[in-house]
Amino acid sequence: MVTVDDSFLNKPRATPAQAVAYAASVNPRPKGSTTWRQLAELYWYYAPNFRLDPLLAWGQMLHETGFRDYGGSTHPNTNNFAGIGATDNSTSGLTYRTPQYGVLGHLVHLATYVHTAPVNSYCTRQYDPRLAFWDGAPLLRHLVRTQSEWYRGRLLPERRWADPGDGYAASIARLATAVENTAA
Repeated sequence: MVTVDDSFLNKPRATPAQAVAYAASVNPRPKGSTTWRQLAELYWYYAPNFRLDPLLAWGQMLHETGFRDYGGSTHPNTNNFAGIGATDNSTSGLTYRTPQYGVLGHLVHLATYVHTAPVNSYCTRQYDPRLAFWDGAPLLRHLVRTQSEWYRGRLLPERRWADPGDGYAASIARLATAVENTAA
Protein backbone atom coordinates (compact mmCIF):
# COMPACT_ATOMS: atom_id res chain seq x y z
CA MET A 1 0.00 0.00 0.00
CA VAL A 2 1.30 3.42 -0.96
CA THR A 3 1.00 6.22 1.60
CA VAL A 4 1.77 9.94 1.60
CA ASP A 5 4.95 9.12 3.56
CA ASP A 6 6.34 6.96 0.74
CA SER A 7 9.39 8.21 -1.09
CA PHE A 8 9.72 8.87 -4.78
CA LEU A 9 13.25 7.48 -4.37
CA ASN A 10 12.44 3.81 -4.91
CA LYS A 11 12.87 1.12 -7.49
CA PRO A 12 9.70 0.42 -9.50
CA ARG A 13 7.04 -1.18 -7.27
CA ALA A 14 4.70 -2.01 -10.13
CA THR A 15 5.02 -2.94 -13.78
CA PRO A 16 4.02 -1.06 -16.90
CA ALA A 17 1.46 -3.81 -17.56
CA GLN A 18 -0.21 -3.12 -14.19
CA ALA A 19 -0.23 0.61 -14.94
CA VAL A 20 -1.85 0.06 -18.34
CA ALA A 21 -4.42 -2.44 -17.04
CA TYR A 22 -5.56 -0.10 -14.27
CA ALA A 23 -5.63 3.06 -16.40
CA ALA A 24 -7.47 1.32 -19.24
CA SER A 25 -10.04 -0.09 -16.80
CA VAL A 26 -10.97 3.48 -15.84
CA ASN A 27 -10.58 5.14 -19.25
CA PRO A 28 -10.27 2.75 -22.20
CA ARG A 29 -10.09 5.66 -24.69
CA PRO A 30 -7.53 8.17 -23.41
CA LYS A 31 -7.28 11.53 -25.14
CA GLY A 32 -3.99 12.50 -26.73
CA SER A 33 -1.52 11.19 -29.24
CA THR A 34 -0.26 8.10 -27.41
CA THR A 35 -1.69 4.88 -26.02
CA TRP A 36 -1.63 3.85 -22.36
CA ARG A 37 0.98 1.21 -23.21
CA GLN A 38 3.28 3.66 -24.98
CA LEU A 39 2.99 6.17 -22.15
CA ALA A 40 3.66 3.55 -19.46
CA GLU A 41 6.74 2.38 -21.34
CA LEU A 42 8.06 5.94 -21.34
CA TYR A 43 7.52 6.38 -17.58
CA TRP A 44 9.03 2.99 -16.69
CA TYR A 45 11.99 3.56 -19.02
CA TYR A 46 12.88 7.11 -17.93
CA ALA A 47 11.92 7.29 -14.23
CA PRO A 48 14.77 5.02 -13.07
CA ASN A 49 17.21 7.39 -14.82
CA PHE A 50 16.00 9.99 -12.29
CA ARG A 51 16.17 7.46 -9.43
CA LEU A 52 12.37 7.81 -9.18
CA ASP A 53 9.70 5.16 -8.80
CA PRO A 54 7.55 5.41 -11.95
CA LEU A 55 4.53 4.25 -9.94
CA LEU A 56 4.25 7.55 -8.06
CA ALA A 57 4.85 9.63 -11.19
CA TRP A 58 2.19 7.56 -12.99
CA GLY A 59 -0.26 8.10 -10.13
CA GLN A 60 0.39 11.83 -10.31
CA MET A 61 -0.17 11.79 -14.08
CA LEU A 62 -3.49 9.96 -13.63
CA HIS A 63 -4.57 12.55 -11.06
CA GLU A 64 -3.39 15.59 -13.02
CA THR A 65 -4.98 14.51 -16.32
CA GLY A 66 -8.12 12.88 -14.92
CA PHE A 67 -7.03 9.56 -16.43
CA ARG A 68 -6.24 11.46 -19.64
CA ASP A 69 -9.82 12.66 -19.96
CA TYR A 70 -8.48 16.12 -19.08
CA GLY A 71 -11.23 18.66 -18.47
CA GLY A 72 -9.04 21.23 -16.73
CA SER A 73 -6.95 23.93 -18.35
CA THR A 74 -4.35 21.51 -19.77
CA HIS A 75 -5.29 19.97 -23.11
CA PRO A 76 -4.45 16.49 -24.47
CA ASN A 77 -2.46 17.81 -27.42
CA THR A 78 0.04 19.58 -25.12
CA ASN A 79 1.62 16.31 -23.91
CA ASN A 80 1.74 17.93 -20.48
CA PHE A 81 1.03 14.98 -18.21
CA ALA A 82 1.59 16.81 -14.93
CA GLY A 83 -0.06 20.18 -15.43
CA ILE A 84 3.30 21.94 -15.38
CA GLY A 85 2.73 25.67 -15.68
CA ALA A 86 -1.05 25.32 -15.37
CA THR A 87 -1.30 27.19 -12.10
CA ASP A 88 -5.01 28.01 -12.38
CA ASN A 89 -8.02 27.26 -14.60
CA SER A 90 -7.14 30.01 -17.08
CA THR A 91 -3.49 29.00 -17.68
CA SER A 92 -2.97 26.00 -19.97
CA GLY A 93 0.61 25.31 -18.91
CA LEU A 94 3.56 24.12 -20.93
CA THR A 95 3.32 22.37 -24.28
CA TYR A 96 5.69 19.52 -25.13
CA ARG A 97 6.17 18.54 -28.75
CA THR A 98 6.02 14.78 -28.12
CA PRO A 99 4.78 12.43 -25.39
CA GLN A 100 8.43 11.53 -24.70
CA TYR A 101 9.28 15.18 -24.02
CA GLY A 102 6.16 15.49 -21.86
CA VAL A 103 7.18 12.54 -19.69
CA LEU A 104 10.71 13.91 -19.42
CA GLY A 105 9.32 17.33 -18.48
CA HIS A 106 7.23 15.73 -15.74
CA LEU A 107 10.17 13.74 -14.38
CA VAL A 108 12.55 16.72 -14.47
CA HIS A 109 10.02 18.84 -12.58
CA LEU A 110 9.54 16.05 -10.02
CA ALA A 111 13.32 15.74 -9.70
CA THR A 112 13.52 19.40 -8.64
CA TYR A 113 11.27 18.62 -5.68
CA VAL A 114 12.90 15.30 -4.78
CA HIS A 115 16.65 15.79 -5.34
CA THR A 116 19.12 18.38 -4.08
CA ALA A 117 20.89 18.69 -7.45
CA PRO A 118 20.50 17.52 -11.06
CA VAL A 119 20.74 13.73 -11.37
CA ASN A 120 21.22 13.36 -15.11
CA SER A 121 21.63 15.26 -18.38
CA TYR A 122 17.85 15.66 -18.80
CA CYS A 123 17.71 18.04 -15.82
CA THR A 124 17.80 21.16 -17.96
CA ARG A 125 15.51 23.98 -19.01
CA GLN A 126 14.98 22.15 -22.32
CA TYR A 127 12.52 19.86 -20.50
CA ASP A 128 11.46 22.19 -17.69
CA PRO A 129 11.92 25.87 -18.55
CA ARG A 130 10.80 26.75 -15.03
CA LEU A 131 13.77 24.90 -13.50
CA ALA A 132 14.69 27.05 -10.52
CA PHE A 133 15.13 24.98 -7.35
CA TRP A 134 16.42 21.67 -5.98
CA ASP A 135 14.59 20.93 -2.72
CA GLY A 136 15.64 17.42 -1.71
CA ALA A 137 12.13 16.60 -0.45
CA PRO A 138 11.51 12.98 -1.50
CA LEU A 139 8.24 12.07 0.22
CA LEU A 140 4.92 12.15 -1.60
CA ARG A 141 3.49 14.52 1.01
CA HIS A 142 6.33 16.94 0.28
CA LEU A 143 4.56 17.95 -2.95
CA VAL A 144 2.15 19.98 -0.84
CA ARG A 145 4.24 21.66 1.86
CA THR A 146 2.16 24.53 3.22
CA GLN A 147 4.90 25.58 5.61
CA SER A 148 8.62 25.10 6.01
CA GLU A 149 9.56 21.70 7.41
CA TRP A 150 12.71 20.05 8.74
CA TYR A 151 13.59 16.80 6.97
CA ARG A 152 16.81 14.90 7.66
CA GLY A 153 18.63 17.95 8.94
CA ARG A 154 17.53 20.27 6.12
CA LEU A 155 14.94 23.00 6.23
CA LEU A 156 12.57 22.47 3.32
CA PRO A 157 10.86 25.66 2.13
CA GLU A 158 7.12 25.99 1.69
CA ARG A 159 6.36 24.73 -1.81
CA ARG A 160 3.35 23.24 -3.58
CA TRP A 161 2.74 21.58 -6.90
CA ALA A 162 0.73 24.58 -8.22
CA ASP A 163 -2.55 24.64 -6.29
CA PRO A 164 -3.19 20.95 -5.75
CA GLY A 165 -6.11 21.33 -3.37
CA ASP A 166 -6.89 19.22 -0.32
CA GLY A 167 -6.04 15.55 -0.48
CA TYR A 168 -3.60 15.83 -3.39
CA ALA A 169 -0.89 13.53 -2.02
CA ALA A 170 -3.48 11.11 -0.63
CA SER A 171 -5.17 10.93 -4.04
CA ILE A 172 -1.88 10.06 -5.73
CA ALA A 173 -1.20 7.44 -3.03
CA ARG A 174 -4.65 5.86 -3.62
CA LEU A 175 -4.09 5.77 -7.39
CA ALA A 176 -0.62 4.26 -7.01
CA THR A 177 -2.00 1.64 -4.61
CA ALA A 178 -4.73 0.75 -7.12
CA VAL A 179 -2.09 0.24 -9.82
CA GLU A 180 0.03 -1.84 -7.45
CA ASN A 181 -3.00 -4.05 -6.67
CA THR A 182 -3.96 -4.55 -10.32
CA ALA A 183 -3.26 -7.90 -11.92
CA ALA A 184 -1.35 -7.62 -15.18
